[in-house]
Amino acid sequence: MRQLCIFFAAAFLIASSSGDVAAQIPNGDFESWQLNSPTDWVVDNIPFLVEPVTKTTEAHSGKYALRAAVIVTPFTGDTVPPTGTTGHLAGTTLVAGFPYSGSPTALRGFCKFTSVGGDAFTIAATFRSGGATIGGGLIGGFQSSESYQSLTGPILINPLSKPDTASVSFLIIPGQGAKLGHVGTVLLIDDLTFGSIFAVDHPSQASHFLLQQNFPNPFNPSTTTRYSLSERAWTSLTILDVNGQIVKTAVNHLQESGMHEVAIDMSSFASGVYYYRLVSGGHASSRLMLFLK
Repeated sequence: MRQLCIFFAAAFLIASSSGDVAAQIPNGDFESWQLNSPTDWVVDNIPFLVEPVTKTTEAHSGKYALRAAVIVTPFTGDTVPPTGTTGHLAGTTLVAGFPYSGSPTALRGFCKFTSVGGDAFTIAATFRSGGATIGGGLIGGFQSSESYQSLTGPILINPLSKPDTASVSFLIIPGQGAKLGHVGTVLLIDDLTFGSIFAVDHPSQASHFLLQQNFPNPFNPSTTTRYSLSERAWTSLTILDVNGQIVKTAVNHLQESGMHEVAIDMSSFASGVYYYRLVSGGHASSRLMLFLK
């Protein structure tokens, strides 16, 4: 039996959970489609030829859901991973995102995932003001599930700023030995929404596997995090940007069980929201941190 999804639901609470959360992610329930592409989203499809993103009737609710699969092109045999973001094309130019001025504290949704070769996935929300990134949230997973699983990830927005636009994107993170992902990896997404969060849901993990919140947070330019491992295992601690891309690897080696402490130096990076993800012995956990120069 396949193991349930373990989600990297980040664990940072914003002090105030008030704000306008009525505005929602356009076509977040994926009920509207044109030429096998979801309305209000831009996906990496060539209609009728190469379509890693399609609609499916295997929905969590309603009639349709989004199906994102790593596929092989019929002509060249190249591997094509699925990607997508809210927005539209103005000619050949991508206009990402949508007008948004709310203050949500959670990104929510439902997924069903089949992972091949250790592939993982992320769904990321990004908030901007005047073109500058001021916040974000991330949900995702790396293990297969046989049914839809609920995802909840906290959103962190700079309390000194107010967003004017937001965007949501998804992608597959290739497992070891693959640059673009493994053919057969499939992600179903449905019912993506913004909302409020009053408690953080942690993945089901061994009692002594724990990733603590970094301190200080916000920070400039360095911060420290501590984590506990329940067993001796190969361990990685990576830093991701708001799009779910790995930008720095802080730990990547065999570690003993027990408590560990790691300093993270971000002096060579731009200010903004980042995520740090701990993976060890089949367990995973993520949190958010805010770097302000």
